[in-house]
Amino acid sequence: MTQSKTFTLCFAFFILVFNNLNATDISWTGNGDGSNWSDGANWSSNSAPEISNEITIDCNCTVVLSAEFKSTGSIIVALGSTLDASSTKIKLDADNAYITNYGVLLANELKAEVHTGTIINNYGQITAEKFEDKHVPNASTFNNYSDATLTVTTKLHYHGTINNFGTIDGGNVSDKVEIHGATLTGGGETIADNIIIKSEGDDSNAYVENQSFTTSDGCAGGSSVTFNGSEFNDVKDAIAAIDGYSFHSNDVYVCGTNSIGVDLPIELTSFVVTQQENDVLIEWVTASEENNSHFIIERSSDGRNWKDIARVEGAGNSNVLLNYSFSDKVPLDGVSYYRLLQVDFDRNFEYFSAVAVIREVVATLALKAYPVPANNNVQVLSSENDFTGNTFKVFSASGHDVTDLVTSSSKANSEITLNISSLKQGVYIFKTRTQMVRFHKM
Repeated sequence: MTQSKTFTLCFAFFILVFNNLNATDISWTGNGDGSNWSDGANWSSNSAPEISNEITIDCNCTVVLSAEFKSTGSIIVALGSTLDASSTKIKLDADNAYITNYGVLLANELKAEVHTGTIINNYGQITAEKFEDKHVPNASTFNNYSDATLTVTTKLHYHGTINNFGTIDGGNVSDKVEIHGATLTGGGETIADNIIIKSEGDDSNAYVENQSFTTSDGCAGGSSVTFNGSEFNDVKDAIAAIDGYSFHSNDVYVCGTNSIGVDLPIELTSFVVTQQENDVLIEWVTASEENNSHFIIERSSDGRNWKDIARVEGAGNSNVLLNYSFSDKVPLDGVSYYRLLQVDFDRNFEYFSAVAVIREVVATLALKAYPVPANNNVQVLSSENDFTGNTFKVFSASGHDVTDLVTSSSKANSEITLNISSLKQGVYIFKTRTQMVRFHKM
């Protein structure tokens, strides 16, 4: 792929705390032998993790998992940490179970079983011999974010949704790379010599859009990626109802060229998004441009639904470094995503990988929750009248919305009593539009 993968993704571990309102159920302390997953003394609970735990590894160390682990909760690997399961399997084995990796995750097999809502989020590096999900269309999601890399050495076989903003490297697989009724999108790069693409029975057709494909040797010597053993030009017009798969072929680039023979119009060397005091600064650099009309900057609060916020004119043709920038004067609170759309004079276009930034909200009102810990009721107190006409939400440690399990009554404008008897034991977050406070259910 011609664009550089120097996109800056300033994701420290605190982003998960803010965005998913995460508080760990069990976390790595390393107080045992310092490396063995099964040594209970290494964990905050003084016992090895159970499958239902919400597990966090934040240690700037390597944790070794030697036996297969089927998670029905969550696993989070923080920036600077490594989870080494290279000799065994990690499986997501319940609805809404998830893995979020900011560091390094090694696995013999990483797999989502037959459940809905399973998610693997990768902001760092994942290396697996096998990376797959069960034969259920659209039940699982893999989000591979900008600057993140998934490397698969034996088999990549997926039926759900792959949002690839970074790099998927299946160039040296010994078995296959198969998009089996799945959707592959995101604007990233997929490295593979041949890709099997087909429907999942009559239930789900495979679909590919907004992706760049490169062979294991970088398309050297005229080599090209094939699909079901055929050249892209022979399958680019596939019809889903007949062939079981289809392409949005104008933004699918194979060895740098799309279906109508248009080369990638620009070489992007960097795309950086920086939170400043009152705004968000977006900067990018191109090494070369050909027939480049303009750029569109798009913004999203969830990484799925996008809105145009600016147009910046391109240089047309250039073979020198050019610097561009735009300042978002009215940024969103919390986590937001920015991506770049390049449009040439022929109206062809290309998306580049999304980058996330977190804008911390400065709370104007202090919240307090008591007693700590609480049993059936917890009181939330504000320093000012904040609750009249103001909605709130309650989230679990893993970020799931559990507001429906909580009832409230306002004792005064500045204080609310929450009935939390329906909640399980653990840590929760009470959140208004501008504030949040943590409480602990006994």
